[in-house]
Amino acid sequence: MRRIVKRSVTVAIALWAGLLSLNSIANELATSYALQVQKMYVAYYGRPGDPRGVRYWADQIAQTGGNWIPELVNAFGTSEEYTDRFGGFDPGALIDNLYAQLFGRAPDATGKSFYVDLLNGTDASGLNPSLRTSTLAQIAVDIANGAQGEDLVMLDNKLEVASYFTQLVDLTDRRYISVDIENAVSIITEVHSDPLSVDANKSAVDAFVSLPAPTPVIQVESVFVDEGAGIADLEVKLSSASDETVSVRYSTYEGDARDRVDYQSVYNSSLSFAPGEIAKQIRLIIHDDAEAEGDESFGVAFGSATNALIGAENAYITILDDDGIAGTPVIEVQDLIVDEKVGEALLTLTLSGTADSEVSVTYATVPGSASDGDFVAATGSLIFQSGERVKTVSLPIIDDRLSEGAERFSVVLSDPVNARMIDDEGVVIIAASDRLPVSEPVIDLESIVVDEKDGVARFLARLSSPSLDTVSLRYSTYQGTASDRADYQSFYSDLITFVPGETIKKIPLLIMDDTEAENDESFYLGIASPENAVIGTEYVIATIADDDGAIGTPVVGVEAAGVSEAVGTVVLPVRLDLRSDDEVQVSYDTISGSADDADFSGSSGTLTFLPGDRVKTLRLPITDDLLPEDTELFEVALSEPVNAYLLEDRANVTIGASDQVPVPQPVFDVESIDVDEKAGVAEFMVQLSAPSLETVWLRYSTEQGSAQGNTDYLPVYDDFLSFAPGDTLKKVQILIVNDSEPESDKAFYLNFRASPNAVMGTEKVSATILDDD
Repeated sequence: MRRIVKRSVTVAIALWAGLLSLNSIANELATSYALQVQKMYVAYYGRPGDPRGVRYWADQIAQTGGNWIPELVNAFGTSEEYTDRFGGFDPGALIDNLYAQLFGRAPDATGKSFYVDLLNGTDASGLNPSLRTSTLAQIAVDIANGAQGEDLVMLDNKLEVASYFTQLVDLTDRRYISVDIENAVSIITEVHSDPLSVDANKSAVDAFVSLPAPTPVIQVESVFVDEGAGIADLEVKLSSASDETVSVRYSTYEGDARDRVDYQSVYNSSLSFAPGEIAKQIRLIIHDDAEAEGDESFGVAFGSATNALIGAENAYITILDDDGIAGTPVIEVQDLIVDEKVGEALLTLTLSGTADSEVSVTYATVPGSASDGDFVAATGSLIFQSGERVKTVSLPIIDDRLSEGAERFSVVLSDPVNARMIDDEGVVIIAASDRLPVSEPVIDLESIVVDEKDGVARFLARLSSPSLDTVSLRYSTYQGTASDRADYQSFYSDLITFVPGETIKKIPLLIMDDTEAENDESFYLGIASPENAVIGTEYVIATIADDDGAIGTPVVGVEAAGVSEAVGTVVLPVRLDLRSDDEVQVSYDTISGSADDADFSGSSGTLTFLPGDRVKTLRLPITDDLLPEDTELFEVALSEPVNAYLLEDRANVTIGASDQVPVPQPVFDVESIDVDEKAGVAEFMVQLSAPSLETVWLRYSTEQGSAQGNTDYLPVYDDFLSFAPGDTLKKVQILIVNDSEPESDKAFYLNFRASPNAVMGTEKVSATILDDD
């Protein structure tokens, strides 16, 4: 019996009239490659393909000259959906199901016996699975391609309705999530060789896309604001329009910016969106005092949403002080990573201090691996009036729905007036969001290093692939060597939400800028309670670089890093070990090794640390080239330091192999390490011998040696990492306590155990802490 809910809502013909060639299935989704992909969905799953899935596989086939079918067959044969729906079927039942999905009939006895034998690997002595000559996915393709007579007519009809379904879902932006699969299967099941069944089931598709719109997600970005502006405007947006009134409540809370001194608090106020509205504004009052002070931040918490989900429970306003020493300011431009689906990159330009007169600068976008089809080119001039310290450039991002890796373009600054520039290029990286959607992507976080005076630590949460469903998770902070409320603002079980298709979200947390000279300190961010996703990295670390300690000529260094090719970017903090009263500069350059320009985007330039700065971040794009390669290396080299020393001038960047042939049981490998006590963090690189066919995990715990838990390092127990299919490289980080006691080098251990679908190559490794006192 059909389970589609019939509704009297008519799908607007204008959305697709003239665009859909309904009888020939010939539009952008129904190229010859897309039709092959659609046939695979119908044969193997008995349903239409989702738009992103069809596009992804059609694009992969096109990129490889039509030779991607074996990989497509492999992926279908090992998918979560197959396991969930058909994992308990015996070989005979699997063949029966294929014929039922394709032709609405049982197989003839000879054909069924033939295909069952292929699955089982039958020989003269009986069943021998080691002789298996075909997979179920390959058999599905063979049966579909061999259709004749009435079977062929029925299959063509099913493909016509399936392609109509995919096209209409795409054109109407109707979500096609896992809870809809049953409806989609029932539509295709009802298509027969009779042409009337085609029209009837197209009507069923119309009813399907007319079901209520998905629940929108409330989204808001943190902002910078000039103290002299008097107001701070937060833009609040919905991910999609709603047919109902949407409301959310919000309240401010203190950071190092103080209520009634720096801003005017609000408590439990309400913001409402009328049906159809997608953007609103919250206006908050900022107090412009005459006190010379650092930049300060406060928070806005969101909750109690009606008819919507909350994308992030917290946003921050950073107030840029306008009472400091006036002079010739420095223009700084941030690098930025954005989700393609968001549709906009907001690039922030700031002045290092207040100017005596009007400041202006010209900007222009420059294509890189992202071309004009990925973003809207822009040029213009920005003018900072006297007292202003922040300007924002809005750059439209095009959600082209092509299967792409991470891409980059630049915003280049020129012709500064009444200011100088220390970096004339802001890099915008567009995260990959058009990979094949999955029902349970893996959530990963990045550890970060921030200057104490930054005010906000901005973590990135990343999905391994877009999700078919809305993904949510809870995050909490945990004390490390940094203290709650003294060094950062703690949070417990706050929420972030990913809309289907989104792969990047920001988690900003408040940092307290005190005046105490102290070591660099760290705290943890942990995630829990995922919905429609799997946790990849349970805990990551934020390291706060102190800005009140000893002044001198610093040593500048860059740390080794590693990343899976599929992640798309690698982050390298460049740090000073001391703060300086002078401006510090250092040049950097990427140097090819076993990885070359085809594997990463080469980059060079100069990093400038203003007095008090101790951290700069390089974010380099990695190319996901789909070629089966071993683990590869390139280097980041530092040179030409000004007002600083170089001790180690190079760091390796490891690119984990993501495109080798997946294996059912990969091997985890970890090596023992040495770590300087002052580094603050011990980093163990965890590698897989090859990509896995499914998500694999390992658990790890510390074990005391000559180094004592809580005295020399912070112990962990039964923490875990999960690797998504294609992910082959991650880090385990353990906090090191930097005391002032002269002592011998000490060691602790890390013990591992792997999930049943992986093997632990090394079950125990050590970290030797090298004393610096």
